[in-house]
Amino acid sequence: MIEHNLLLAQSIFPRLNCNQYSAAGEYRDGIDRLVDTGSVGGFVVFDGDVDVVRKVLQGLQERAGGGLLFAADCEDGVTMRFPGGTEFPSMMALGRSGDVAATYSVARSIAREMRALGIYWNFAPVADINTNPDNPIINIRSFGEDARLVTDHVHAYVRGMQDGGVIACAKHFPGHGDTSVDSHRELPTITADRRRLDNVELLPFRHAIRNGVKSVMVAHIAVSALDPSGTPVSLSAPVVTGLLRNELGFDGLTVTDALDMHAITKNYPVGEAALMAYEAGCDVLALPDDPALALEALTGAFAARRFKAGRVKASSNRIAAAKKWASAYQDDLQQVSHSRRGHDVIALEAARRTIQVTGRMRKLYPPLLVLAIADSEDNPKPEEWFGYFSAWYPGEAGGAVITPDMSPDDRSEILGRLAAAGSVILVLFVKPRGFAGTVGLSDDQRRIAEDALAKPAVLASFGNPYLLRDAEPNVRIDTFSASSASLAASIEALSRAVK
Repeated sequence: MIEHNLLLAQSIFPRLNCNQYSAAGEYRDGIDRLVDTGSVGGFVVFDGDVDVVRKVLQGLQERAGGGLLFAADCEDGVTMRFPGGTEFPSMMALGRSGDVAATYSVARSIAREMRALGIYWNFAPVADINTNPDNPIINIRSFGEDARLVTDHVHAYVRGMQDGGVIACAKHFPGHGDTSVDSHRELPTITADRRRLDNVELLPFRHAIRNGVKSVMVAHIAVSALDPSGTPVSLSAPVVTGLLRNELGFDGLTVTDALDMHAITKNYPVGEAALMAYEAGCDVLALPDDPALALEALTGAFAARRFKAGRVKASSNRIAAAKKWASAYQDDLQQVSHSRRGHDVIALEAARRTIQVTGRMRKLYPPLLVLAIADSEDNPKPEEWFGYFSAWYPGEAGGAVITPDMSPDDRSEILGRLAAAGSVILVLFVKPRGFAGTVGLSDDQRRIAEDALAKPAVLASFGNPYLLRDAEPNVRIDTFSASSASLAASIEALSRAVK
C-alpha cells in the first residue's frame, strides 16, 4: 500500500511560486515538506526572474535527489512566466507568417532557454483552432483559424521543442478554440457535432499524436458530442480514456489543465476533482489548490479499490519514462548562455515576417497624438513601444495610455486633445489574459478609438487582430504579438508605410 501511495504521489504537480519560495518562511517549509515526503512528482513553476528560478529549481532537485520534473507555460518563450529570457512572437504571429521553419527554430530556441532553467516540460504548443473571434482566452495564442495551418505549425513546434530536449504538450484537448467563455472563470460548452470535431478541432491533435508529441493537456470544457453528461472533458473517462487513449491511440503523458481554474473549482471540491481526473485517465493533476487533499483522495480511493494497481503503475510508468527522457538529453549550458544573442535575432526575423501592413500615408500631420489602448494599468508594453517610437520619430508628439478603468476626467482630457490633433497613431495592446474574461475594448476605449480613426490615422495592433476590423485607417499594421521583437519590427513597418 505504501509503495502505491508513493506512485500515486507522482501524479501530483502543485504550483511553485519561486519568488515566494526564495523569501523562505512558511511557504518554503510547505514546499520542502512535499519534496521530503515524496508527495509530488514535480511542480508547475511560476514567478521569479530567470536567475531566481534557476537557483530555486536547482536547490529543489538536489533536495529530491534529482527525481522532480518541472513544467511551465512558455508558449512564446520563458518570458511568458520568467523575465530575463528571449521574448518570441506569439503563435498566431508565427502562423500568419506561413513559415513552419521559423516556428521550428523558435520552439527549439525556447527549449534551450527552458532547459537552462531546469524546466523540461513546456505546456505548449496551443493546438486549438481559433474559429471564434470572440474567444476571450485563446486568440493570438493559437496559430490561427485554419485547421491545416494550425496542424502544420503545431507539428513544427512539437519537433523543435522535443529536438531541444523539452517535452512538448499539445493543448487544450479536444479543442478550446470555438468558445466564448474563459475556462479560468466558467465552464465553456462546445456544441459542435462529432463530424465537425473530427474535421476541425481534433485534426492538430490527431496529427501531433501520430508524430510523437509526448504529452497532451485536457481542457476544462464540456463537449456534448463526446460526453452528453456535461462533465468537463478533463474529468471525463469517455474523452480521456475512450477518445484520447483508445480511439486516437495516445500513449504519452496526459495532464489536466490547471485544477485551480474556476471551471473546476466552482463545481467540484479539490479531492473530488483530482479523483475524477485520475479515474478519467489523466496521469498528471496540475495545480490542485490543496495537493495534500488531492493525494488523500487518490490514496483513499485506491484503498477502497476504486481503481486497480495496474492503473497506478501505468501512470507512474509514463511519468517515469518522461523524466528519464528529459534527463537523458545532453545539455551544453555554456553554449546556451552564449546563444541568447542568436535567439534575439531569430525572434526579430520571425517578427518581421509576421507583420501585415495595409495602406499608405504621405505623412503624419501635426500636431500628432499617439494613443495606446491597453487591457490593464500594469501592462508594460505601451511604455516599451513609446520608447521605440520616440527613438524613430523626429518630431513632437503627444501621448496617452487609455485603460479600461480610466476616469471621466481623463476621458474628457483625451477627447479634447484628440479633437485638436492633426493625425493620430492608435496602438492596441489587448491580448488574452487568464481570468480577464475578454479580449475586447471597454465602451470608453471604443469611443475614443472611433474618434481617433476619423482622423488621418495609423492603427497598429499588438494583440487581438479582430479588434476594429471594420475600421478604415490610412494605415493598418497587425503584428499579432506584443513581444519586444514585434514592437521593434512595427516601427520598421511604420517607417515604410508613412513617407
